Amino acid sequence: MARKQVTSKTKARAGSSRLLSEPSAIMAPRLLFILSVVALCILGIIMVYSASSIAAYNEFGDAAYYVKRQAVFLVLGLVLCIICCRVPYSFWGQPVVFIAFWLATVAMLSLTAFGMGVSALGAERSIVIAGFNLQPAEFAKITVLMAVASIVQMRMNGVVSGRRFIVIVLVATIVPLILIYRQPDLGTAIILAVGLIALALLAGISWKLIALIFGVVIAYIVVACITQPYHLDRIVSMLDPWVDPQGDGYQAIQSLYAFGSGGVFGTGLGLSRQKYLYLPYAHTDFIYAIVGEELGLIGAVFVVVLFGLFIFAGMRICRNAPDMFGCMLAGSFTVMIGFQACVNMACVTGIAPVTGKALPFISYGGSSLIATMIMIGIILSVSLRSKVGMSHERKRDNLRVIDGRDRMRSEAPSPHVERDNVIRLHDPARKRDVAASGSRATSTRREGLRSAQAARSTGTHGAVSSQRSGYAGLARRRSSGYRR
Repeated sequence: MARKQVTSKTKARAGSSRLLSEPSAIMAPRLLFILSVVALCILGIIMVYSASSIAAYNEFGDAAYYVKRQAVFLVLGLVLCIICCRVPYSFWGQPVVFIAFWLATVAMLSLTAFGMGVSALGAERSIVIAGFNLQPAEFAKITVLMAVASIVQMRMNGVVSGRRFIVIVLVATIVPLILIYRQPDLGTAIILAVGLIALALLAGISWKLIALIFGVVIAYIVVACITQPYHLDRIVSMLDPWVDPQGDGYQAIQSLYAFGSGGVFGTGLGLSRQKYLYLPYAHTDFIYAIVGEELGLIGAVFVVVLFGLFIFAGMRICRNAPDMFGCMLAGSFTVMIGFQACVNMACVTGIAPVTGKALPFISYGGSSLIATMIMIGIILSVSLRSKVGMSHERKRDNLRVIDGRDRMRSEAPSPHVERDNVIRLHDPARKRDVAASGSRATSTRREGLRSAQAARSTGTHGAVSSQRSGYAGLARRRSSGYRR
């Protein structure tokens, strides 16, 4: 029994020492990432209670109604985050990701095609499950990015050809975008498109395909503005909210009032005036305005700094990822969460049109918080499996050493080298260049061999001639001695 206790203590000490012995290049971004997420979650719980207390008391007679539900969502999100963190991120490759992708697609299809969605403000974005409103589009963002990352990995491994790769990627992206458009939810579509562009840039996909994705996004926005005129009304209210102060510009005006009354230091935590039903959706889409009112400019800047640290740490984890798949997941998730935060803060401050998207970690909302925590768990899974010697960035830099014969050789193959061998060699011009360089290298080797052989033969003939002259001299000396 005592031996077992000693063994368990030894294992615990070994585990803690192993954790503390992580290199700073790996541990520092991970700790910064975790601290920023924890700080944002704590701030979110506090601000949800402060911003929703009046509305919750008027609707349900309980000022803590919304914060209790948010706490449940946060606990569930933390559980899923820990599970995703413990599971290797490679688990989310094929075929698991494609099953999740089609489940999310069917869930979004049920909103528009089968009328199972809950209508709110003219949009059907959620379905009711066990008393909770679940938005499939929030989880579809995750599955689409994972599916595209898996398809790109298959392309790098040579499993799919060039044309088939383009067709599969277009199907995996356009189908969800169309379903999101039918809800309608332009904000989610734009955020997803930005995540896809970030993934394409990280994977080194050709600029033609990236331009195609960007063109599809622009066309999507134009079509949405033409077929759904309220988008144009929101743009007009962003430019001048006082054109319609009691209509489309009302929310923007009340948000500006909140920031103006907050000043530099704020009115104090819990002392907001705009939450007394002056500012609609104060605890969801416009909670950043309550932050600016109660905590002032200092609190608003503090939130921006936290998201800046979050993005910085997430991209460092992306840089240290052990392979391309982990790099694409960590990078695209970080960019998508950070971009959504920027969109929300821009809308609240009047820089961008109102999109109705939540501020990650802070706004009230179960689907958004749970989906965000799932992405956090996958990013941490990438970080936990990163090593300095095998990091994706070091492989990409293609470190080289010089051997004894002054020839360059690579220490480790890079995912980008693998990508170049699979994708770029399909270019006919690239094939001709490789063939020409190969022929030049062959001719250079042949010339080197000929010169070496000539040098050897010259050296051999010289040695033989010198040896013969030596024998002749010895014979002459001996013959002269005999004559004496």
